[in-house]
Amino acid sequence: GGGRGRRGGGRGGGPGRPSRPPMDGRQFVHQIGTTGTPTATSFTVAVQGCSHGELDSIYEAVLAYRERNLSRGGGNGGDIDVLLCCGDVQTLRDPSDYHALNVPAKYRTLGDFHAYYSGRKVAPILTVFVGGNHESSNYLQELHYGGWVAPNIYYLGAAGAVRLCKRTEGPGGNTSVSSLRVAGLSGIYNGRHYRLGRYEMPPYNSDELRSVYHTREVDVARMKALGDGPTDVMISHDWPRGVHRHGDEADLVRRKPFFGEEVGSNTLGSVANGELLGTLRPGHWFAAHLHVKFEAEVCHAAPREGASDGGGEEKADGGVDGAVDSLARTTRFLSLDKCLPRRRHIQVVHVEPSSSRPVGHPGEMIRRGSWLEYDPSWLAVLRRTRHLTVRARGAVPAPDVGPATGGEVEEVTRRLGEARASDRDGDDEDEDEDGSVGAPPPEMSPLA
Repeated sequence: GGGRGRRGGGRGGGPGRPSRPPMDGRQFVHQIGTTGTPTATSFTVAVQGCSHGELDSIYEAVLAYRERNLSRGGGNGGDIDVLLCCGDVQTLRDPSDYHALNVPAKYRTLGDFHAYYSGRKVAPILTVFVGGNHESSNYLQELHYGGWVAPNIYYLGAAGAVRLCKRTEGPGGNTSVSSLRVAGLSGIYNGRHYRLGRYEMPPYNSDELRSVYHTREVDVARMKALGDGPTDVMISHDWPRGVHRHGDEADLVRRKPFFGEEVGSNTLGSVANGELLGTLRPGHWFAAHLHVKFEAEVCHAAPREGASDGGGEEKADGGVDGAVDSLARTTRFLSLDKCLPRRRHIQVVHVEPSSSRPVGHPGEMIRRGSWLEYDPSWLAVLRRTRHLTVRARGAVPAPDVGPATGGEVEEVTRRLGEARASDRDGDDEDEDEDGSVGAPPPEMSPLA
């Protein structure tokens, strides 16, 4: 399943070939589906399949959806808390990045991202994405552990996890900060490079231009350590191996006949993502890559009594060996198409948060909208395994990486608290007209 997406992305263009005119994203609003029911505490998550450089039309579509729903009294379900992009975003800053984009020359085009990178435009919706197999790999490689690629657009890195937060009011007017754990794995699976180090450096040769976006076992081992707690949302480019068995296979093959052999032999999708599906058992898994909308529900067996949430022996169907009881979970899998007219490439999903905490500082009491925070457990895992990120071309041992310990998480949390306090002390915070201290701007959030 690693060889899909050969038709590339972007708007066409290239030597001797006129660029396709920009698409009006508002035409897509009637193709946006909805999953789940909005509540007073749920997060409204917009999910995009393959972006292929079309950020403008994607934002136009999501904003048109928001405007339509709010005008109809959509309430909690009308606004959008985050846009999750499942790869092939193509973060090209200027034409010099073309050498790092693995698409045929006729598909090379700047797309829309360069305007957000330069600051000429600002993303109107908080955006989080993973990398695919058609990316500006040189830029994403600079942010191996993730980071802001442009204001309000965050890359999860080769692998990563963050907390999506917002202020909510419960019964009786009690105010808290609810959060989702959003995890992601970039790239696609290729067994030839899976156990190698990150040896690629620009300028890439023809082999490195492809291997640079191939998933590595070290990152998968790190992701498995997130079994210490619930993962609300997992995003990837590639599908988990075997997930098609939990949906309408016949319809999938009818729409994509060339998948028939891989579906029949259960070789469609990523082996690594299949392992993560069985280990993390996220509430939702969003993907793209195969240019088709497909939904599935994966029911996981509960771990044996006394086993950790991520423990147990993985079964062939992606579950975990053990008796099914009230702890069993279901992963709702959704893959979306690429950004083109009459394609199902955007879905709005209402997701209930798995955790909440008291308001941390006065700015959160008046803060509007959603924001990102570091996931201390993920940072603790990275801190302990940083020696596994090497530039070697040879095989890199990827031992079992256990979940972060309480002491490791406490140390990371302490360091984050000190950094946050230092940021606030160093800023001249202006008081609002009502005398309250304004919330920090986006670039001063805990993820800045």
